Amino acid sequence: MRVKGSWLFRLGVRFKFLPRLLREGAIPPGVRAPREVRPGIPAGDREQALERFRTLAGDFEREITARKGSGGGSLTHPYFGKLDPDRGIRFVEVHIRHHTRQLSEVAGVKTS
Repeated sequence: MRVKGSWLFRLGVRFKFLPRLLREGAIPPGVRAPREVRPGIPAGDREQALERFRTLAGDFEREITARKGSGGGSLTHPYFGKLDPDRGIRFVEVHIRHHTRQLSEVAGVKTS
């Protein structure tokens, strides 16, 4: 993923917002995703989309585990820059929970 903003902007955002986001496990309301990662129109039905997500999640888990085991595995965030595997995986977890809550609200389902 391509980084956005100047190095000074990313440094400020990284130190001001990332620790709190990872600690509290919540993405602030109103934060917009970079254009290149916003979803388009889904191809297929719900089950096909879920199966595709499961496949990609499994691929990601295998790849990050292998890279982390060999001393690599960083993730690049457009605003926070390069994240080590542990912080990167924590961010992915927070992000998935964020969207799970959003989808649950749309569907009228309570999440814990």
